[in-house]
Amino acid sequence: MICIECGGNMSKSKKEIEYKFRGEIILVNGISHYKCDLCGEEELDLESAEALQEAAHSEYRKRHGLLEPEEIREIRERYLVSQQEFEQVIGSGKTTVSRWETGAIMQPSVADTLLRVLRDNPQIFALLAQQAGISLSNRSKGVL
Repeated sequence: MICIECGGNMSKSKKEIEYKFRGEIILVNGISHYKCDLCGEEELDLESAEALQEAAHSEYRKRHGLLEPEEIREIRERYLVSQQEFEQVIGSGKTTVSRWETGAIMQPSVADTLLRVLRDNPQIFALLAQQAGISLSNRSKGVL
């Protein structure tokens, strides 16, 4: 493969690659990519680019103590509510919870704090659900 920047030869690599996110540089290993032997230009295919983004976002969450997407889904499922109902309870916009649960977007730290409070305090979740007009009484196996 030829580098589009300098015309040099590009070699396949799985060595460390930089990812810039929210003003931070995150180094990720093990992602297949091409690197120019002359100028250092790096190129990734779509699958590798997605894997790099997912790994970097996961590292960012770890650095900043944010819940992972699957942890957010577990909190919602614990209360046997849909994504739309959960959005009503927390007062977020449409499709926000879906995006958090898939990792398409990262929850802000204030939302992360709220999610942890709800995870650890079922009575607060019940109160917010009641205020949002969501009945939890007919749920079959919830925590409440």
